[in-house]
Amino acid sequence: MSTLVFITVTAFVALAPNYPGASQLVFGMCSSIFAATYLSISDISIPLTRSVLREISAYTTLGLLVMSLLLDGWAGWSALGTSDGLATMIFVWSLFSAIKNIIIMVLIQQLSPINASFVDLIGILSTSLYSHTPWKVSSMCLSYMAIASALMPSHIGDIRIRFISIRLGKLIILVIALFLFGFGIFMAAQPRIGGTSQRVMVSNVGGRDSWNATIHPISYLVELHTTKFEDFISRQTGTYPEAVKEYKRRYNINPPPNFDKWYAFATEKKVAVLDDYDSIYHNLRPFWGVPPATIRKQISEALANPDSFLLGVHIRGGEVANVTGSNGQWFDKTLTEVISGFAHFLPDMDLAFNLLDSPRVMLPQADLTALLDPTPKSGTKNEFTGLPAEELPIPQVRDAGSLDTVFDSFSQQSSWGHAKLSCSPQSPAKTTHIDSANQYALSIGFIKNSTAALDICLSPSYKHKHGVFVRPEFFSIVAEPVPIFSQSKLSSFGDILYPSPSYMAERAPYDLAYDKQWGEKSTSMFWRGAASGVHSRAGSWRLGHRQRTVSYFNSFTENCTMLMDLAELEKLNIGINKGDVLGWQGDPEQESHSNALHENIIHQKRAVDEKKEVTSAEKQNDSKATDKTTTENKKKVGDGAQDKTKEEIHKDSNSDLDKQQKPHNQNTESDFAEHSVPKSTFEKYIDLKFSKYQQCDDSDCQAQAQELGASVPLPNFQDTWQYKYLLDMDGNGISARYYAFLKSRSLVVKQTLFKEWHDERLLPWVHYVPLSVGLKEGFEIIRFLLENDISAKHIADSSRRWATKALRKEDMETYFFRLLLEYGRLVDDNRDVIGCI
Repeated sequence: MSTLVFITVTAFVALAPNYPGASQLVFGMCSSIFAATYLSISDISIPLTRSVLREISAYTTLGLLVMSLLLDGWAGWSALGTSDGLATMIFVWSLFSAIKNIIIMVLIQQLSPINASFVDLIGILSTSLYSHTPWKVSSMCLSYMAIASALMPSHIGDIRIRFISIRLGKLIILVIALFLFGFGIFMAAQPRIGGTSQRVMVSNVGGRDSWNATIHPISYLVELHTTKFEDFISRQTGTYPEAVKEYKRRYNINPPPNFDKWYAFATEKKVAVLDDYDSIYHNLRPFWGVPPATIRKQISEALANPDSFLLGVHIRGGEVANVTGSNGQWFDKTLTEVISGFAHFLPDMDLAFNLLDSPRVMLPQADLTALLDPTPKSGTKNEFTGLPAEELPIPQVRDAGSLDTVFDSFSQQSSWGHAKLSCSPQSPAKTTHIDSANQYALSIGFIKNSTAALDICLSPSYKHKHGVFVRPEFFSIVAEPVPIFSQSKLSSFGDILYPSPSYMAERAPYDLAYDKQWGEKSTSMFWRGAASGVHSRAGSWRLGHRQRTVSYFNSFTENCTMLMDLAELEKLNIGINKGDVLGWQGDPEQESHSNALHENIIHQKRAVDEKKEVTSAEKQNDSKATDKTTTENKKKVGDGAQDKTKEEIHKDSNSDLDKQQKPHNQNTESDFAEHSVPKSTFEKYIDLKFSKYQQCDDSDCQAQAQELGASVPLPNFQDTWQYKYLLDMDGNGISARYYAFLKSRSLVVKQTLFKEWHDERLLPWVHYVPLSVGLKEGFEIIRFLLENDISAKHIADSSRRWATKALRKEDMETYFFRLLLEYGRLVDDNRDVIGCI
């Protein structure tokens, strides 16, 4: 910013004496120099610079133009003749540049995704005109000269030149307008991902893969994952041969039979993701170590036992022939409807779907390693083999208790011991019992790697932080490689993930008619739900994830952790004293809340400073006393070796501790430090309450109501959209509300330990804000969102746009189709020789 201002001011000082009385020319040229400098820098700048300078450029350009009009007036402007054509051109150039930038800044926040694509396109094309390639410079000059000629014809003295210039100008303008309009419609139809409008607060100081403490961790994480998401989108292939080639590159085998039919299905459904289905490969990979006939037998036996809590879907002759283990409810009707849409491309097979919320397949680490040993193989026979004749009859469900089940039930008991069976012997869960948080979190707990954050083997503390490990309501597992399809699973389990029927059937529907614009929403984090996720007995509810989260955010008599730059706090202190707090001027109510927030923060900072001063004085006194004691000891001991006094040992110990902590608590402008702040500062921004206490013994239900507050009626679901920040967290399993939240205009704060089918295509800090089960970073996330409202809105907009492109029912059907093709090959006796090329 200082560089731009310096260049602009220098240009004005240099030009003003040479053009006395022609302020339009001077200010117009300075405005052009400013814009050109900005555009040159933006080509190589980090996103924060690019975004901020776009706004600075627009307002500075407009300001310079207004100043010129005030100085010379309309009369002076009208008196300009053809000799001042350059001034006319530059003035109009600057004017249109300013208008363009302002339109982009204003409309990008309000338009629909398609219109926003068009606006972004115009911005990109307009900006590219300023680059330094000859043909682009020429087109820029012609365009703006034509506009100047068309709009200011009275300044051209010769009638013939004026006539030609008017015609030529209008023709050029018409061609440019038609090109932008046509190309804009074409681009608007393409998936609009990323874009400069999403990167207002982003900085990439420190490089893509490392966090530099000169920027806030959230800013860094947004930039990091935005770049990853753009890479994700850009690497999707565009043709069938490319898709086959990419498949072979990823998995080193040919695609399954009928892969060409799947690709045609996917393109017909206009899916945005064609290549990234790695979760399917990894979910099925262990079962390649089991013979196909063995897999089919295990499924048949599991489905025959009603105590297995499985839904059986049996495909015969290209259609769903039967469904077992259910009473014709919405769950199996949804599955049947979806599978029927592509069943004619599937081989005969039996599918086992989990009817419980918790995962079911737990393979001990030694068994899992052995199963991963065989390498998958494939051939070129584009045809499934089919079931042997003796297996064609559909397995029938036996009477309860007539068969021994392979499942062991640990419901309402601690499940941690079984949940970590597949973890490596060297993992923290089996060795140190200390979380390896540095692998997935930054600073005070901001999640940087969502996959690692879900890995329970890295975080043994989850044992006491999530209800699924403490005392799950239902927990029935099998320790054998039985392929069971589940809606979600924990990282250590071997279930096969598929899109939840709750999402497909829209059990929690989103209605746009009830949603509000971002600026009209309440600035609060909202959550309502039942006290589920753990069966509470003898106080076990205190370790449930929902109870812990609600209690943590509602304990307003306690303190929370902030991560702020002390130099920034001093500036905020000055702002508070002047009644001008940056970022809150437009809303008096929010400004008062912000003042209270910052006053509390600064109060804490001053208290810390005073404590440091007292501690420093005490240390000086201790130092003098220590010196005196040391002198006395020297006299006693003599010139030989001396033993340290207790004071000296204590002093040395503190000195060593200070040295260890110093790099993390330096009070410099480039360092973020932790600060303890009263939670009451955020009381008006928290609205988390239980709607029902359940899955608990009577005494525990009463204890929860007494400590966590009485339950409140569950509001109409569509009333949820009046809040800016929507908290979504696990219950007994996944939250069925997640997709509706993502589709709304609100921002989703997501806390989960369950893996789902969509994990590859939903990125933290781009489509949602992740919240750890440790919760330490929770209030700092809220503070950051409150003080970076535009950035919070960008995340909300990004999730909304992407959800309408990649989380549709068509996307789930496409994923399911590909999953069942892969599964059909897995259970085929000739799986090593079949494949599609």
